[in-house]
Amino acid sequence: MLTMPLTAQELPKKVLGKYSDGDGLLFRVTRGGTRDWFLKVQYKGKRKEYALGKYPELGLSDARAKAREWRSLIKAGIDPRNPTNVPSFRSCAEAHISTKLKNSSRKTRHQWQSTLETWVYPYIGDRDVDKVLRKDVEDLLLQRVPGGTLWESKHVTADRVRGRIDAILQRAVNHDLAPKNVAVGIKDDLPKVIHQPRHHPSMPFTQINEFLAYLRVSSRANLLTKLAIEFGVLTIARSGEVRGARWEEIKGSEWQLPAERTKQGRPHTVYLSSRAMEILEEARKLSSGPLIFWSAGQREMSDNTLNKSVKQHYVECFADDISLDDEIPTFHGFRASFKTWAEETEVPFSDRVVEAMQGHRVEVSKVRAAYNRAKYIEQRHKLSQLWCDFVLGNCDFVLGEIK
Repeated sequence: MLTMPLTAQELPKKVLGKYSDGDGLLFRVTRGGTRDWFLKVQYKGKRKEYALGKYPELGLSDARAKAREWRSLIKAGIDPRNPTNVPSFRSCAEAHISTKLKNSSRKTRHQWQSTLETWVYPYIGDRDVDKVLRKDVEDLLLQRVPGGTLWESKHVTADRVRGRIDAILQRAVNHDLAPKNVAVGIKDDLPKVIHQPRHHPSMPFTQINEFLAYLRVSSRANLLTKLAIEFGVLTIARSGEVRGARWEEIKGSEWQLPAERTKQGRPHTVYLSSRAMEILEEARKLSSGPLIFWSAGQREMSDNTLNKSVKQHYVECFADDISLDDEIPTFHGFRASFKTWAEETEVPFSDRVVEAMQGHRVEVSKVRAAYNRAKYIEQRHKLSQLWCDFVLGNCDFVLGEIK
């Protein structure tokens, strides 16, 4: 069927629909009354539609001229939206995440993507990477947020954003996609911020036994949430590790976390105590999917679920002992409780065993780490059970020793 070319006189009269001018040039009228032009062509074997512009800003003759130009570029294998073939900042960021961070944990990759989507892409995401200016980076770091600027009000987040932009731009320079890294040294151009590190509030280890006893009989939280909290206390695991725990990771009395699920980005084995094994048996009766601890619909629990439950039960359990100035413990704080217990009770294990149990690097020196291959398996088994016995009230604590 022969397509009749459009005329300038009929364009204002067109109603909802798409109208062809021939050779892939289409005029569209949307339900909202917007009128625009787009080009429908084959590009690298795929059917694509390219927006050319809005009518009447782009008239019929100009739309035809632009369509001819773009068809020529497409025929030559060039994307008309980016004729110089310089990738956008977003493209460079995605390449960095998929290559440099390939073996990082899922959480790390998600954090990169989330911060870039929230704070960076709205400013420079679609900008050609070689056109990103130092002022662009400065402006996005000084963007307004509740309470002031991103750099001053959310300094930890802002500094991570700065570091990620720096890494992405440096990659672009290394691949000859940008002349220089405009983010280098940008801290010197920004307001000085004195940051006070904030630690996760922790529960005094002497209160954990009473807290867990109160938690077990509480009707406020569902059983899987209560089991997840107690399992986290016993294993000294991070929130994401517990919430994402899968049955396939349990090998007998060992919980083997793959590298992509740990903060350190390397596999970590947790040696399970007697009570931790009992918790798994209880959870197994409620299981119908791959997750050990789950929310409705077999979804992963949220971090807020665990934190909120810990805080609520702590306040209820120790209401008479809490003042307005006291910090309320978080789920992550149990890791600090364990470390403090190990230090103050002088457990009969070296600090390296304690650090290994928490999934930390035992050797900071790369040279020493190359020779120290010890995994402290037997000691970690015993320390795990000793911690279990303590929090269950099966052994006594006196400052400086365990009875």
